[in-house]
Amino acid sequence: MHSAYIRILKQTCWKIALGAIAAGVLVIPGCGDKKTAEKIVVNDHTIEAAISKDLAVNPIIDERRIDLAVEEGIVTLSGVVGNLLASSQAVRIAESFRGVSAVVNMLSVEAPSRPDSEIEQDVIRAIAGDPATEAFEISVDVDSAKVRLTGTVDSWAEKTLCSKVVKSVKGVRAINNELLVNYEELRLSGEIKGEIERRFELDPYLAHETIDVEVMGDSVVLSGTVSSAAQKTRAHWEANVEGVNHVNTEKLAAASWDQPGLRRETEVVYRTDEEIKRAIEDALLYDPRVSLFEIDVEVEDWSVTLSGTVNTLRAKRAAEGDAKNTVGVTNVNNLITVGPAIEEEERDRLLEHYRSMALADPVVEFSEVAASFSDAGELVISGSVNSYYEKYRAEDLAMTIKGVPAVKNLITVQEKWVTEKDRNIENFTEMLISMEKEVEGGKLDVSVEEGIARLEGSVDSWYELKLAIDDAFDAGAWKVKTDVSIGDVFENKGEYDYWDRYYKISGKL
Repeated sequence: MHSAYIRILKQTCWKIALGAIAAGVLVIPGCGDKKTAEKIVVNDHTIEAAISKDLAVNPIIDERRIDLAVEEGIVTLSGVVGNLLASSQAVRIAESFRGVSAVVNMLSVEAPSRPDSEIEQDVIRAIAGDPATEAFEISVDVDSAKVRLTGTVDSWAEKTLCSKVVKSVKGVRAINNELLVNYEELRLSGEIKGEIERRFELDPYLAHETIDVEVMGDSVVLSGTVSSAAQKTRAHWEANVEGVNHVNTEKLAAASWDQPGLRRETEVVYRTDEEIKRAIEDALLYDPRVSLFEIDVEVEDWSVTLSGTVNTLRAKRAAEGDAKNTVGVTNVNNLITVGPAIEEEERDRLLEHYRSMALADPVVEFSEVAASFSDAGELVISGSVNSYYEKYRAEDLAMTIKGVPAVKNLITVQEKWVTEKDRNIENFTEMLISMEKEVEGGKLDVSVEEGIARLEGSVDSWYELKLAIDDAFDAGAWKVKTDVSIGDVFENKGEYDYWDRYYKISGKL
């Protein structure tokens, strides 16, 4: 946490006070004397406050260079970011809160200046070096730091993943993704529509009754109403099933504020082990990081066991994350193995590949990070960085290397902790949970003592618990303790440190 974060916390306190106190429903301790009311009123002031806070604590965004405006639920982001990943994350943050009906992205990317030839070489290396994209026949052209991708892939998810890989290359300022999706077989419109509607129905965070689906050939048109910009993005993603090349959401309106009928009465949709299994298998099928592998899913009394073999540690953790994000899942036993094992003569080449990826990273400077293999075959990374985000960014890169069964992260961090008042942490945590579109905030009680946040109550999925824990860290907690039931079946009594958030919360909660 840094001084800009503390400054934003104070600004946020007054922004919330202006919006919510005027409505007569909320007084933030530290700005007044009363206790926070149970319900946060969603208006432009509270939306701007929540987004400002999340931008301030994001490790790859300099919020001082971003101008934020909210009018009738429409968020406009303008200013400058240092890379495309920061731009994408800023939009994702803005979309994630209740009351946001649209996000207008006017951010300009001022990436480090590099010759187009170097960028092109690094993009080609990144695509070829990522196990999830290496098999694609993709041509890369770079002009004035703008990357153009042409060729064919097997699914829309794979096309999207290629853009994500390119965003991870230093110096890229824009991407023109002209990749074509080449399906082996054409599907009937009725079959495509049926699958989309089933995916909508199984998604606990979409009110599918308010969305109409029309299919014409390989094109899908969604119309109706959803409750937020994030819901609209989610519907767009869910509609890209096999056989679809284009999804049009122009007729799908996002409500400015929560409206009756746009939120499910209950989040728990998967009631049987068979339904949970089917939902997880769907998630694995449409996740390009794991879709190429045969992963066996077994479910008994809401507990999931995954088995099979994948070629990277990232794929193993992605599969576990897909399972944990499925509503109704209470526990995941990940028995997936990573293979085949790395041959001794391949180690030097893979270490050089890791160094190349690290030097091309657009977010952090990894010049002080070293890598080596242990006798057991695990990849050991060491050195010194400025933040915990950088530490686990280095680990995430290592997890993409084929055959690495484990990563031992010995990197030290120079980041220093800045404390905040307990009551401010408590109230900002409550505010963020209440503003989360996909968490029933009323089910969680929050208390904070000496910077340690305690969450008690119930949620419907691991995914919701993950969001709530992240909210507590964003509010200023350095540790989070949980006593939370998941789906009224499984008790999570956990303890999570701030410096582990990028690891435990994202992959091992």
